[in-house]
Amino acid sequence: MNTKRTEFNLSLLPKRNLTPYWLLGFVEGDGSFCLPNLIPSLVIKQHSKNKHVLLQISKFLSDLTINSNLNTVEALNKPTPGIYNSSGKSKSSNVLSLQISNTLQIFYHIMPFFKALEFKSRKKLDFKYWEAAVNLKALGYTTLPLGRKYFIAISEYINNKRYSTSLTKNKAPDMENIENLLKTPPIFDLTSGLSFKDITNLARSNKGGTKGFGVNVYEKGILLEGSPFSSYTKAALALGNVNISSVISKNIDTGKLYKQRFKFESVSIKK
Repeated sequence: MNTKRTEFNLSLLPKRNLTPYWLLGFVEGDGSFCLPNLIPSLVIKQHSKNKHVLLQISKFLSDLTINSNLNTVEALNKPTPGIYNSSGKSKSSNVLSLQISNTLQIFYHIMPFFKALEFKSRKKLDFKYWEAAVNLKALGYTTLPLGRKYFIAISEYINNKRYSTSLTKNKAPDMENIENLLKTPPIFDLTSGLSFKDITNLARSNKGGTKGFGVNVYEKGILLEGSPFSSYTKAALALGNVNISSVISKNIDTGKLYKQRFKFESVSIKK
């Protein structure tokens, strides 16, 4: 047997009997419900010699939409898993990752699929927090300061070696408060058939960008003059580069430093 082979014709391979619980068990062992770069994702990793397994899983997930009860919006968001070399640009790694990071694909298909199954491992807790994060993101609550705060808290909790033996543990997010926020009317209207990017841009436009909260900019811990700024664009202009407004949007309230100098935080603005 050629164990180094990585290209396969699925039609010539023995048919694996993939069932929902087979896949759940596989994910509990080799998968993760995670938020890399604050993007809800399902990731399954395998050695490159097992690429055929990932291809079959990809086909299984893509076929989740074979359901006559699907509405148009759900059908438009058919899961499209990608399979990548885990080392990024380097091709030296023998590890491949199957990944789904499309927010609406996850919201309409991947999340409900796993929610209907009974987990047998502690990954059940990961899924619980991940599900909350997906709802916060997909329904637009992360455009609110409180919703973004909860989303980041979940990200830090499930991404940062929660199962390690380190004595330093991240504090578990308060699920009661998160669930209370999710009971309020959603910010995004997902019935439009628009892409998630277009929905996000439309909501920002309708609400005047960062209406309701401002952006505090700190340079080496010192609040920048003019803070809080009323929009990401104005904060970017204060730093002399209007093109970094998207950088501010991505990094606000994460605690991450831009160019190892600037930190961005949201602050409520009372009218």
